[in-house]
Amino acid sequence: MQNFKGIQGILRIVALIGLLLAVVTFFVQSLRQFLPVAIVLAGVAGIAGQLVNRTPRPH
Repeated sequence: MQNFKGIQGILRIVALIGLLLAVVTFFVQSLRQFLPVAIVLAGVAGIAGQLVNRTPRPH
């Protein structure tokens, strides 16, 4: 039974990786259409990240 559980775990990981690849592929295909929007969003996210990093954090 231990071997079966190990195989189940591997199959679950493989399924998760497959799902992840499918999602990534879908997003890549979407990004080809919405590339300008993606670039703007990435820029905004980068600026927001810099602003957050510049803000002094209370210790």
